[in-house]
This record gives sequence, C-alpha cells and structure tokens, in this order.
Amino acid sequence: MKKIMIVDDQEMKRFIVKAQLESTKYEFDIYEANDGKEALEGFDEFQPDLIVSDLNMPRINGVELYKEIIHIRLSNIPIIIFTSCQSDDLLVKEIITLGATHIFKGSFESKVFIESVKELLNLK
Repeated sequence: MKKIMIVDDQEMKRFIVKAQLESTKYEFDIYEANDGKEALEGFDEFQPDLIVSDLNMPRINGVELYKEIIHIRLSNIPIIIFTSCQSDDLLVKEIITLGATHIFKGSFESKVFIESVKELLNLK
C-alpha cells in the first residue's frame, strides 16, 4: 500500500484531497499534517511515497518543506504542490527553480490530480 502525506493548514482542503484519493480504485495509507513543520516531524516515521502539499502555510511553507526534503534530506520522494492564491506567484517561481514539476494553481481538476498521483507512484 502506497503512503501519501497530505500537508495543508486548512482542514477542508486536506479533506478534499483525501476524498479524491479515496475515490480511486487504489488503497492509500494517508497521513495528514497541518503545516510543513508537522510534516517534517512525522516524515521519518511515516516514510511517505508521495507528498501533496499546499504552498502557503504558517511555520514552514511548501517551499521550505520542499527544500528540507529534497535538498537537505536528499530524498527523491515526489511532491505535488498546490496553491489557491494568486499572491503566491513568487513562491511558485521559487519552487520551480528548486526543481518542482507538479504544481497546481487555483482549483485543480480531480482527474488531472489523480493522473499525476498515478504517474508519480507508478500505478496502473
């Protein structure tokens, strides 16, 4: 069973992402974190196969979370970043320069999101 960590400071957004994942034919072990700090605290124990994270969060945002996991811990875990704020454009540019490739801006279509999850986890 693949493990997915959902990171967002808004409970409703975590609920929506979790519901989309649970609506597929796949079974996932899901860990929820309120922000990047909480995600990092649970990272080593949970050992996710994929992280789905908001970009703009308190304490540790999506950019800092990405830096910590990819560049400091040298992990190759795929990370899907999403943001609903147009004001996050500078953060989006920064995370792209760091190497992020799966970024959803605004409200994202469930089908495209699930296809990205399947691709990143090599699911058929």
